[in-house]
Order: sequence, then structure tokens, then C-alpha cells
Amino acid sequence: MKKSISFSKRPYAAYHDTLYGEKQLIKRVFRSIAPLCPENAMLRTSEYIVSSAKIPASFDGFRIAQLSDLHGNPSPKCVQKFVQRINDFKPDAIVITGDFADEWIQDFHSLFRLAETLCKKCTVYFAYGNHEQKLSTKNRRFFIRGLRERGVHVLNNRSEKLERNGENITFCGIRVPLRFYR
Repeated sequence: MKKSISFSKRPYAAYHDTLYGEKQLIKRVFRSIAPLCPENAMLRTSEYIVSSAKIPASFDGFRIAQLSDLHGNPSPKCVQKFVQRINDFKPDAIVITGDFADEWIQDFHSLFRLAETLCKKCTVYFAYGNHEQKLSTKNRRFFIRGLRERGVHVLNNRSEKLERNGENITFCGIRVPLRFYR
């Protein structure tokens, strides 16, 4: 019998749907506009159902919310939207899959508040994206320490098992070297 896990890919900025050449220009425009009107960051939600006989019975119907590509300081209004969408989805776990921060951001407190809010709902995992790798060493250490202090499980080339009723699934975080990004 196949069991299923619902997987919801959560907010990311709209410029990721453009061609590579346009992406660079649009990123620059987005970054320059975002501090003035950060609500312009478009939120997109997609839902996937993964079915496999290999999913342990205890995880049948398990729901995972994924956040990716927030790129820095979401406004309080954006944070409220993120949290509301996640509340509506009712996840069992949340994964933040890179580019939560951005190398141009110096103040991580709004990201920390969002992480802290999410950790009150369920287990939260974080895996590096290329923008976290581009942070200065000082900022990266501060950022990762801040996530950990708020209860986020940082998966930097490591994995963690999540157990339910004696069965488990594994979350893995792989830090892909920057040379593999284009």
C-alpha cells in the first residue's frame, strides 16, 4: 500500500521564473525596490503529494512546508502572510531550503523572528543556499547561530532522522559548492 507525504513548496520571489540574463537585472531592480515596498515580493504556493511504498506507515499524510528564496528581510506584512499560509497548510515539519538570507542584508532580526515563530508550530530544518554561502564569515556565523538559538535544525552537510511511532524519515541538508551555481 502506498503512503503519501504532502509537500508544499512555499514562498519565493517571482524573479526566479525569468531567464538567466533577465534574472540578474530583475534581481537588482527587486533589491532596490524591496526596501521601499517589500510587500511586492510575490508569494507562490504549490502543493505536491509524494506517494511511495517506502514511506513508513507512521508518516502517511505527513505534511512538509518548504520555504525558499526569501532573500533577506521580509516586512512584518510579508511575515504575517508567510505565517498565515503555513498555518493554513498545517505542516508537521517545515524546511527552509536556502536563500533565506542574502549577502546584502546586514540585519537578520526579521528572519530570526520568522524562524522563532515557525519553530513554535513544528520542527524547522534549514539547508544552505548559495546566498547564505556568500555571506561574510562573520555574518554567516551570526546568522546560523541565530537560527540555532531559535530552535532551527541547521543541516550543513548532515542529516537528521525524525521519528514517529518507532519509524523514521531522514531530512538531509547538502551544502552545494558555489562553483556549481550559475
